[in-house]
Amino acid sequence: MGKANYALKIKAVLMRESGKGIKAICRELGIQYTSLILWLSLYRNGGEKALADDIPTPHPESFMSSSHGAGRLMSRTEAIKTLSLQKEIEMLDSKGIIHGIRSQNHLDEAASAYKNIVEVMANQQDLVKIVTRLSPLAVVKG
Repeated sequence: MGKANYALKIKAVLMRESGKGIKAICRELGIQYTSLILWLSLYRNGGEKALADDIPTPHPESFMSSSHGAGRLMSRTEAIKTLSLQKEIEMLDSKGIIHGIRSQNHLDEAASAYKNIVEVMANQQDLVKIVTRLSPLAVVKG
């Protein structure tokens, strides 16, 4: 996995902050578009210190990407047909997640219809560095 040095990250971010175009910066510095976007996000959310952390740059063998979610374990139709409405409601309630789940048809997007996100992230640890973990507060469906 490629790692960019701190000076290159700072230079690229400051070029963008001064108004230079993203594509022009990438051409001039020989960096990937996705790397620059990542660095800009880190910089804007955490300043220069965030760029000094050991954040991996996108990996060419993964098409410069990673999983964008856990991925479905079952189809929407299968989830509606097989998941237990009561169990899903109990699971949401036990975690303090606000929801309006009231019918079997609402189960197409239930958490149980998806793979375990902890396992998915563990399987791509060479592609990403986990910087935070989000937990749902509410489910809006219907």
